[in-house]
Amino acid sequence: METSLNTELQQMHRWVDRVVVGLNLCPFAAAPHHEQTIRYAASDAEEPHDILADLLQELTLLVKLNEARTTLLVITRALIDFDDFLDLFAAAEDLIEATGHAARFQLVSFHPDYLFEGLAPEDPANHTNRSPLPAIHILRRADVAQAIASHDNVHSIPDDNIIQLRTLGTEALARLLTE
Repeated sequence: METSLNTELQQMHRWVDRVVVGLNLCPFAAAPHHEQTIRYAASDAEEPHDILADLLQELTLLVKLNEARTTLLVITRALIDFDDFLDLFAAAEDLIEATGHAARFQLVSFHPDYLFEGLAPEDPANHTNRSPLPAIHILRRADVAQAIASHDNVHSIPDDNIIQLRTLGTEALARLLTE
């Protein structure tokens, strides 16, 4: 598993910088991004069980670090198909439950073809969870709870994001990653 900022990880770092933080899609991401407490790790595995092993390795590392740090596990060689990715993500959630990590961590999914139920594939609102490569973000539940408690109106975030992304449009979003 690769942890240096190779091309794929640089691409994901740029996406976090320009889209997630730059558009304020997640108001809780700016501080860890600027403090560089997001660990970018690449899983070069091609088989789901090997990707899950990489996920478990990252969970173990986060437990050992025992500090406010998250991991964005970027899947570089597999799961191009969104449905396959969703199957793996379900298995990942089962894994953290089975290994006792669910009380401490939660997972968030990102994929180039992310599609929310009920939305058309071309709807810019899907970009709240679209990323250049498939990825699983491992978050500490305590950090999430603290972030939610510090936000004035956490329930408005999804609707605000939808409005912003639809106003911006798919072409402008694509330019954020290429310019």
